[in-house]
Amino acid sequence: MILARPRCRLAVNHNRHIRLAKTFAREYLRPTDDAVLTVPECSENFNKFCLENGLEPIARRIFKPLIAEVVRELYDMSLRHDVLGHNGPQQNGWKDLAAIEWRN
Repeated sequence: MILARPRCRLAVNHNRHIRLAKTFAREYLRPTDDAVLTVPECSENFNKFCLENGLEPIARRIFKPLIAEVVRELYDMSLRHDVLGHNGPQQNGWKDLAAIEWRN
């Protein structure tokens, strides 16, 4: 019985994160030719977005499948494993998807 409360709270937060991820993707991600967006870059911006909306940031291991599903649903783009990050090595991310400049 005691375990039901945390699970319920996690489910509520998960549903809220899904809604926020969709809102974030609609507002801050744009299909753009020759653009590159890595999961770490996207995660950093999403966590800023969460803080602005009163929700705790989430770990990248949770964020990655969440945003991959949202981007696939909204933009018909699959998560790739061969995206060159700005610092050189291949990372998970999307080609032809960009994050618009973050508002301050």
